[in-house]
Amino acid sequence: IGDRIYISRKKSPRRFLDNENEITDILEKHFGFQILYMEDYNLCEKINIIQNAKVVMSIEGTSLINGLFMNGKDSKLISLRSFDMTEHLFIICSMFENIEFLPIVCDIKNKVGDSAFWVESDLYLDKDYLIKKLKEYGIEPIN
Repeated sequence: IGDRIYISRKKSPRRFLDNENEITDILEKHFGFQILYMEDYNLCEKINIIQNAKVVMSIEGTSLINGLFMNGKDSKLISLRSFDMTEHLFIICSMFENIEFLPIVCDIKNKVGDSAFWVESDLYLDKDYLIKKLKEYGIEPIN
C-alpha cells in the first residue's frame, strides 16, 4: 500500500477532520500518502499495512493506536490533535524505541457541548501549517 499512511475518520459520524478533502489532496499529491479507512480492513490486514509503514498520520485516538504495530527503524506516528487532548499516546509511544510521536495541533471545529473537549468535536487543520510541520518532522514532498 505504501510507507506513508493517512488513516481517515471521514466515515465516522463525529470527530473527523472538517477540511479533510483539502488536506488529503496535499498529502496524496505532494507527500505520497495513501488514504485508508481502517474499518475496511480486518485485524490481520491492518497489522500488515501498518508494519510496512514508515509514517502513519491520523486524528489521535483509536485510529492512531494502529501505529503501535509499526516496526521499522525511525517510524513516525503523527497525531492530529486539539490543544487540550490528553497525553496518553506520548506515554504509550515512549515505550517503543522505534516510534517517534509527532503531534500537529489543530483547531476545534464544530464544537460539541459547552467546552472545547475533543472527544465529540471535529478538527480543522490549516494546510500551510500542515506543510510546515511535515517539513519540520523530516517528511519531504515527493516531487
